Amino acid sequence: MSAVMEDLLVNPTAHSLYELQKGRLYYHDKLVLPKHYSRIPTIIQELHESPLGGHSGYFRILKRIAGALHWEGMRKDIKAFVMQCETWQRNKSEMLAPTKANGKDTIFVVVDRLTKYAHFLHYHILTLLRMWFLSKKWLGCTGFLPQSFQIETSCF
Repeated sequence: MSAVMEDLLVNPTAHSLYELQKGRLYYHDKLVLPKHYSRIPTIIQELHESPLGGHSGYFRILKRIAGALHWEGMRKDIKAFVMQCETWQRNKSEMLAPTKANGKDTIFVVVDRLTKYAHFLHYHILTLLRMWFLSKKWLGCTGFLPQSFQIETSCF
């Protein structure tokens, strides 16, 4: 940090991402703290354990802090703090996707509006163009081909 400050004092355009204002170093308009600043754990703790923070996870705390501050190793420090929080460990919710059936995670629904007959097909996530060709091929095999399609995909 001090090397960057010295460079900026000599040549203000030496580091394009950094800026020196009133003796303070800023990185992308965020105040830069020294790597071993004694209050960094306090800052993380306040944002993590406050009623507003509510023992949120790593990503939320990182976003809150990164909006105003920056220091070297910030991500690693925040992650280490959150992983050591017993309250967060006990109450965290796993954000896992539902299990896949034979690796297929998309349900493709084909509905005949006249007879209200529906076909439910499961596939891998496909692009809209591939879904279109798939539906034309499949509907052509059943002997009927409607004039219009309304394709909606739902991933589970």
